[in-house]
Parts: sequence; C-alpha cells; structure tokens
Amino acid sequence: MCEIMQQANANLNELAKRLKQSETLNIDLQRRVDELNNELQVAHNDAQRMQAELARLRVSAGELQERSDALARENKQLSGKFTCSLLN
Repeated sequence: MCEIMQQANANLNELAKRLKQSETLNIDLQRRVDELNNELQVAHNDAQRMQAELARLRVSAGELQERSDALARENKQLSGKFTCSLLN
C-alpha cells in the first residue's frame, strides 16, 4: 500500500511538473502571439499609409503628365508660329 502511494505521489509530482512547464510554455507562446499581432498591426498601418501615398503620387504623376503633354503641344504650336514668322 505504501509503495502504491509513493508511486502515486511520484506520478502526481511529475504531472504537476509537466503542468507547470505547459503553463510556462503557454504564457511564452501567448506573449509571442501578442508581439506578432502588434507587428502585424504596425505593418498593416504602414501598408495602408503607403497605399494612400502611392495613390497620391499616381494622381500627381497623371497631373504632371498632362502638364507635360500640354507644354509639348504649346511648344509645337509656338515652333510652328516661329517657323512661319521666319518664313514671312
């Protein structure tokens, strides 16, 4: 009977030790999950900010292209007028 109780106590101690290790591991893993969630949120916010900036830059690039095209047309017209005035 005494031997059975000693074995039961040994098993209980081993299980308590494993439970403590599992709890510690669970705490560590939860901390890591929280850290990764924070990093993901920061990355998501950065991506949204960069996407907005990209959209703004695309609009600016389109406006600059339109100005460039308008200036090229105006330059062509002025070149034609200048050429005509030289010929007259």
